[in-house]
Amino acid sequence: MRFSAHGFTLVELLVAISVMAILSVASFAKFAVLREDQYLKNASSEIQSFIRFAQTNATSNIACTPTLGGTPWTLTFSPDKIDLSCQGSSLKTLTLSNNIRICSINYSGCSTSDACSPTADTFTGSGLVTTAFSPLTGQITFSDPRCTPASGLAGSANMVITLKKIGGSDTKPVTLSRGGSVEIK
Repeated sequence: MRFSAHGFTLVELLVAISVMAILSVASFAKFAVLREDQYLKNASSEIQSFIRFAQTNATSNIACTPTLGGTPWTLTFSPDKIDLSCQGSSLKTLTLSNNIRICSINYSGCSTSDACSPTADTFTGSGLVTTAFSPLTGQITFSDPRCTPASGLAGSANMVITLKKIGGSDTKPVTLSRGGSVEIK
């Protein structure tokens, strides 16, 4: 009986299969990290668009209802959603998906107790933190009773909204400046 010299031995096949298994596990782990990063990017883009929508309606003096023109457009922040209202009427809600949450909201002129950490997936000011856009001018007013000192909020140049996936470690900040720019870092 003669064997062909062109085949593979069982050991060679097992080594090749083992190498492929290790590479596939490593690439799958990288894919999970990339997917989390993409979820954070999508959520931050949605927030940026939502803020721009409120700014545009305020500066264009779009009436909330047929009879209420010249009123501020207000965003109210919760860990998993942002509500847009005008003259106390809720008009639109942006609900964050894929287990993305707002884990902190901080300002340049005051300190709050918010900090994103492995154990803190949401911020503490649910429903208290608001941002209002004045009609025509689009002037931004931040409101957060957690800000200390209270006078620091009036002088804050920026509001930083930090996003995090529940159980994840990466964060994505969205910065709203008092001048009206919205930046994603």
